[in-house]
Amino acid sequence: MEDIVKKAQDFVVNKLSETNKYDPSKKEIKITTSQIRKFLSGVNLIQNKMNEEGETLSDETVNEIKYLKIKLAYQAGREKTRENKIKVLYDNLVPEIDNIGSSKKKFLEFSKYIEAIVAYHKFYGGKD
Repeated sequence: MEDIVKKAQDFVVNKLSETNKYDPSKKEIKITTSQIRKFLSGVNLIQNKMNEEGETLSDETVNEIKYLKIKLAYQAGREKTRENKIKVLYDNLVPEIDNIGSSKKKFLEFSKYIEAIVAYHKFYGGKD
């Protein structure tokens, strides 16, 4: 299993952060915790429903996982700033979602990855 913690930390530091224009020695995160937590909430809802399933997810659950892409696309579309960090989140998470397929194990790893992104976002000073 890939190091989910390191991957999430790198993502927050290198993809969601940008150099502070007033102090180049510092980085700023231009995405709010609530924007990421909305997505995490959707992931958690699916995880709570699938506890009864075996190693292969039902078609209904697979479709709910695919629907997460639509939620991200909507959030990215609402963001009108030039440095649209929700779009960065979308561009990086859609391949991860596509990789899940019908594997319960891959979905649980994805869920942990999103939780780690939220944690590192907060740790590195992400705004509420």
